[in-house]
Amino acid sequence: MKKILLIDEDRYLLALTRVSLELDGFQVFTASDQEKALKLWEIEKPDMIILDSRINGSGGTTLTHQIRDFRSASQPVIVLSSNRLDEEDIQRCRQAGIDWHLCKPFNTITLGKELEKFFQRKRDS
Repeated sequence: MKKILLIDEDRYLLALTRVSLELDGFQVFTASDQEKALKLWEIEKPDMIILDSRINGSGGTTLTHQIRDFRSASQPVIVLSSNRLDEEDIQRCRQAGIDWHLCKPFNTITLGKELEKFFQRKRDS
């Protein structure tokens, strides 16, 4: 069973997405702030991290840098954004180590299938 760490300040989004992903066979851990996210990351060793691009104001790229730089993480990181990302934003995300981005709102019904496709592409590459 793949483990996913889901990070967002919106508790409703966390609950809805968690249930959807659990129904698709994932084990999901949630955090609504960076401190809890880092603790869960260290304890649970998730296979993937999905985080809000604006978590706690400093942004998902800051948290991704912390995970990548200080803990040598190799898990895929997906960023959620409520705004469409322009090329500059996408470049900033890639430099931070973010592997993929999703725009909110996203379809929670198909999210699990999209994540499985992402894991398959990573295995095949």
